[in-house]
Amino acid sequence: MANVPRFILGLTMAVLLPNFVVSFSTKTKIDTSTDQSALQALKAHVVTDPQKILETNWSITTSVCNWAGVTCGSQHQRVIALNLSNMLLTGTLPPQIGNLSFLTSLNLMNNSFHGSLPIQLANLHRLRFIELGENYFYEEIPSWFGSFPELQYLSLSANKFTGQIPSDMFERLPKLQSLNLGMNNLSGKIPIDLLKCKELQFINLESNRLEGILPEEIGNLTKLRSLHLDNNRIQGEIGDLLNLEQLTMSNNGLLRHPPTMYNLTRLRILDLSRNHLSGPIPFDFPSLLNLEQLNISFNMFGGSIPSTISNLTRLTILDTFTNYLSGEIPSDMFERLSKLQVLDLVSAWIPTSIPMSLFKCKELQIMNLVDCGFEGILPKEIGNLTMLRSLDLTYNEIEGVIPHQIGDLLNLEQLSISSNRLKGLFPSISNLTRLRILDLSYNFLAGAIPHQIGNLTYLRILNLSYNSLTGVIPHQIRNLLNLEQLSINSNRLKGPISPFISNLTRLTFLHLFNNSLTGQIPSDMFERLPKLQELHLGINNLEGILPKEIGNMTMLRSLYLDGNRIKGVIPRQIGNLLNLEELSISSGLLKDFLPPSHIFPVVFVPLSGDIIYLEEVNISRGLLEGYLPPSIGNLTRLRILDLSHNSLTGMNPRKDEVLQLV
Repeated sequence: MANVPRFILGLTMAVLLPNFVVSFSTKTKIDTSTDQSALQALKAHVVTDPQKILETNWSITTSVCNWAGVTCGSQHQRVIALNLSNMLLTGTLPPQIGNLSFLTSLNLMNNSFHGSLPIQLANLHRLRFIELGENYFYEEIPSWFGSFPELQYLSLSANKFTGQIPSDMFERLPKLQSLNLGMNNLSGKIPIDLLKCKELQFINLESNRLEGILPEEIGNLTKLRSLHLDNNRIQGEIGDLLNLEQLTMSNNGLLRHPPTMYNLTRLRILDLSRNHLSGPIPFDFPSLLNLEQLNISFNMFGGSIPSTISNLTRLTILDTFTNYLSGEIPSDMFERLSKLQVLDLVSAWIPTSIPMSLFKCKELQIMNLVDCGFEGILPKEIGNLTMLRSLDLTYNEIEGVIPHQIGDLLNLEQLSISSNRLKGLFPSISNLTRLRILDLSYNFLAGAIPHQIGNLTYLRILNLSYNSLTGVIPHQIRNLLNLEQLSINSNRLKGPISPFISNLTRLTFLHLFNNSLTGQIPSDMFERLPKLQELHLGINNLEGILPKEIGNMTMLRSLYLDGNRIKGVIPRQIGNLLNLEELSISSGLLKDFLPPSHIFPVVFVPLSGDIIYLEEVNISRGLLEGYLPPSIGNLTRLRILDLSHNSLTGMNPRKDEVLQLV
């Protein structure tokens, strides 16, 4: 959601303070029965109150002015503000709510109110503040919102409103300062009458289906500070909005940037991401010296990154993700960007070493330099960036060893240096206890996996595949109880599969293929890993039988056991794997191919079979016997079928049955 300027908080207080409750002591009998009846009707229309706030607090035995979420005026003790935000209420709005005739502020944000808005709301002419965001109100936005001449703040965001924005509602809203209609399903054009509300400071129309040219009259909104038009189809000029501080037009299909943007010298946030902007980066950075966030990701900009970016000394976010940028970065480019917190240069081809000036940006929290062509070593100065939470250097040409100073980055949650030319021993990262993602795959790392890996108890993804790691899988892996993906394939690991892998009950991917693992597959691994979707143990030296407990892995989509010495009968329990898409158990010693009532409900489903998602089957070079049944025709998604080098007999399937597989 768009950033809400600080002035809105002040606006809320300005609405409430003039009438804020001072005292309830008065000698005059004041009748609040109308307000009480209206609120009782609202309570009756609330069907879910999980926190029991209304149920326990809204009692007729106490004054409505003491009810939760209710504010009364100090003189007349009538309800002037109703704030039920974030109470998780479910229900509808009754027409009686229109009887709260002294109401100046209505806030129902972040509940589950639904249905249409009652027209009786139009009776509340004193309203200055309306916040109905994050509910489920639907139908068109009623034009009677123009009945509030005192209205300063209106938010209907994150609902299910449809249709066009009614233009006539803005003719009678001369005091409107903040308008938020974002995240609905509104269509049509931006009404010109909206641009008559010259007090507007904040407009958010993001994530609708609005289209057309931005009216040139927008230049009349000289007090506008924030304009959010993301995720629409709006083109056009911004105008001379000299007070504009935030401009976000992400995902609008823009073909060119608004030239008048150079006049916006107060601009702090600029987001033009996910458009079709091309050519060199055109921005006049000497004119935009107040920029704090610049996002031009997912466009088609080419050429080099302008050196004038170094003039943006207030910059905290620089995101050029996925453009066609190339060329070298000036070595001193980051010298003056001391406030930089997020740097995302993905796919900017920069065939040089990482600029040393970058390591002076000590407030960096996210550094994403994927596929940038960086060469040379990873400098020890990386240890200076102690605020880093995410470091991603995947797909570069970085070589040498991983400096031990990387172990000083105690705030790291993601460390990805995959697909480089790193060598040497496994890095010293046992202190990085906040890590959730560790990806060092596709390098030349050697030596054993240190037992200190067990210190990284927050890990969700561990990928050490395609290196030259040796030794055994350390038992300390049992401590990684949050692990969801474990990939240590294509190394030189030996010894048995650690039985402690069975402790990792959240695993969805387990890739141990192409090592030198020996022994049997632990049977309890199949019993205690119910969430497993991919099990790849191929090309090892595993032996023994395929345990019947494999049938417990009902979420399994991909099973690769080929290239081992597993023998015996394919267990009939494999027929429980109804989600299986890929099956490869070739080059084994499996035999005794069972008749359709046993094995064929698994691999070649009979007409009554349920495994219909198989796309690849490879059971070549086994000792399989038996016949190929007609029910193979049920596998309509099958792309690859390899049963070669077995002893299968019997008649081939009819031509029409095989054609179903094409």
